[in-house]
Amino acid sequence: MKWRFLMSAILAGAVCGSADAEKMPQDEDFQFSNKCETPLPYPLPPRGVRAATVDSKSVALAWRPPYDSRDIAAYHVYRDFKLVAKCSRNSRAWRDSKIEPGKTYRYFVRSVNKAGKESAVPGIYAYNGYQSAHGVKVWEKIMAKPWISGVTFSFFWKDLEPEKGKFNWKYLDDAIALAAKHGKTIGLWPYLPSPWLPDWMKGRIKTYDLNATRTKSNIPYMLDPVMIKEYNEHLAAIAKRYNGNPHVHYVLVTLSGTSGMHNNVNPTKEQFDLLRKKFGYTVDAHIKAWQDTFEYYEKIFPDTRWGYGLQYTNEEMGPGMFVFDWAVKKYGSKVILFNEGLNGQPWMRLQWKLNGWQLNSEYIADQVNRTTIGYQMLGQSRGPKGPDTGTNGPLDKVLENADVYDANFLEIWTHDINEPAFEARLDAEANRLGLLKVTIPDEKR
Repeated sequence: MKWRFLMSAILAGAVCGSADAEKMPQDEDFQFSNKCETPLPYPLPPRGVRAATVDSKSVALAWRPPYDSRDIAAYHVYRDFKLVAKCSRNSRAWRDSKIEPGKTYRYFVRSVNKAGKESAVPGIYAYNGYQSAHGVKVWEKIMAKPWISGVTFSFFWKDLEPEKGKFNWKYLDDAIALAAKHGKTIGLWPYLPSPWLPDWMKGRIKTYDLNATRTKSNIPYMLDPVMIKEYNEHLAAIAKRYNGNPHVHYVLVTLSGTSGMHNNVNPTKEQFDLLRKKFGYTVDAHIKAWQDTFEYYEKIFPDTRWGYGLQYTNEEMGPGMFVFDWAVKKYGSKVILFNEGLNGQPWMRLQWKLNGWQLNSEYIADQVNRTTIGYQMLGQSRGPKGPDTGTNGPLDKVLENADVYDANFLEIWTHDINEPAFEARLDAEANRLGLLKVTIPDEKR
């Protein structure tokens, strides 16, 4: 089997091995020393991926194994989002000699397990901000950016299934085709608040008013049996079409909660009283609904990773963490863990301190030996007075927060992705996350 990996590397113009710059123990004890009991249906990403040496004739990449490498069978090396080498599980380096002086390349490395599953693609994903009514042509320019790893696409129930059982797949089909064209991946984010319910669902479910939410509308609650039945059928159709698609990074586990995807379980007293009266709401019932939803995703999305978001908009995140712990113990690395709403505003740092958010962010970072970690920076850093004056706060501070908490990838709104003043900073951040930017020296100099 080893010669196949070696031959693949030679055909790519390089040989995998152990670079002098990366002297690491390679015995079995080292390989397995960090394992925990969490299931690993998807391998964890390699650590410390870097360009060890660069000259006008070659680039040598080096990496360390994941925190838990019990099932690693190989490493795949990508250049400009194309697979260029397959290295053995003992490899710690790869040298690329098929380069041109003066050119810039982007490299990343993915772990591969014995079942052929690859670790997540690192870097920056653009987030589209609930714009499923728009075509995907506007994303061509974003997807073509060399420092972008992909796009997370939100889409609305009413747009995808305007009539019961009749689906308009064009938006998502076009998005996946665009990702495939550029060798990139997309996240699928079903978005459910009631302003985007299809007309055929309105009037069939109980709702409650959450005036404090950003949607300021009646939003269906997740314990409504009609909602659960109809939405599960909707999700099943999505799964039938896209489960296992190689260009789908993940699909967000969605419930009809406060804004369709979050797991907040600490409503205000007024909301709690209303929910209890209408639905017999309890925290235990809320947790059980999340567990039922994960089990349903396992049934309909057996070959696709799932995202689970912890949004810090209340003081009590214990139940949300309980759901994650339950999910990761049962499904392991299939569950990508998100910290939503990370930003660089000074008041956010204060709130983190007062409400325990910083502790919770550190909790998320501690899960890096169990699964992939992503951070969603909702909001924008450009404001009316220019860059770094928006609701998200200074971009450098946002990125600093993400660096501290050891993210594998970030999702950043297109407002900031399209801001010329931010391009260099985001390019550098993608490099730090593992989408390496390597410029080959010009021989003439």
